[in-house]
Amino acid sequence: MNTLLVLGADIGGSHISTSLVNINEGLPVAGSGVRLELNSRGTATEILSTCSAAIRQSLASLNGKHVPVGIAMPGPFDYDNGVSLIRDQDKFRALYQLDMKNELASLLSIDASLIHFMNDACAFLEGEILGGAVKSEYNVMGITLGTGLGSAFRAEGDVQDADLWCAPYKNGIAEDYLSTRWFAGRYEELTGKKITGVKELTQLEGEERIIAEIFTEFAENLGGFIASQYNLHGYNNIVIGGNIAKASGLFVPHLNSYLGEHANGAKYCLSSLGENAALTGAAGMAGKHSKRFVETAEKQG
Repeated sequence: MNTLLVLGADIGGSHISTSLVNINEGLPVAGSGVRLELNSRGTATEILSTCSAAIRQSLASLNGKHVPVGIAMPGPFDYDNGVSLIRDQDKFRALYQLDMKNELASLLSIDASLIHFMNDACAFLEGEILGGAVKSEYNVMGITLGTGLGSAFRAEGDVQDADLWCAPYKNGIAEDYLSTRWFAGRYEELTGKKITGVKELTQLEGEERIIAEIFTEFAENLGGFIASQYNLHGYNNIVIGGNIAKASGLFVPHLNSYLGEHANGAKYCLSSLGENAALTGAAGMAGKHSKRFVETAEKQG
């Protein structure tokens, strides 16, 4: 079997990660990974320059050979045409209505048809299906826990965006209870002090009781969300990733207890690809598109 290499990229609010991905194995190629800081509040030129630089560095070992490029990108975004629709968020505003596909193709000196964009939550689940914790599984869901809540599912065929961040939950929406801002808000409610995120919370000294209380509450928030999705759709597995999942040791025990009581039979797992999941999934998607293009061309020829 010939090794199929595709370039995967994950564009986030503070960085871009890129790597060649071996599609046959579903894993990033060792030594090809690049991570660059990205100013998502910068100009379009600055953002595109950083993105193209990271991609170019990961492609360097191919000595000019052109391969498909898959890019995981937060929305709102016109993924089919590669046009950013982000306008009301505190990131990537300079890219609004910009044709990123053709701009990047020009900077990289490759054909725009080689570049494919994918929703970042979908890319996460696609990566875990391709070579991660739910490899080759169907009827699965992916959840990313971070500054926001990402969600995607695969019933049959391709991965689809579940778009559950705004789903009604408790006294608000799901993202109110399953994101960084919930931790910051709950900590301030209990202590009157401010924190920037979960990592800072876990590193606080002398506040073990407060930390345990907050993560126990979070486990119940997450457990209730997982239980509702399992009871609605009967997912075979739910894979969890994102920066908050890095603190899984602080909420998994209580999450297990909660699910045992409220959703007996619900199965979940933690991401095995970690921060490489989204770029791996984006590469897998780009590989599929390119394969379909080649097969269609061969049939027409």
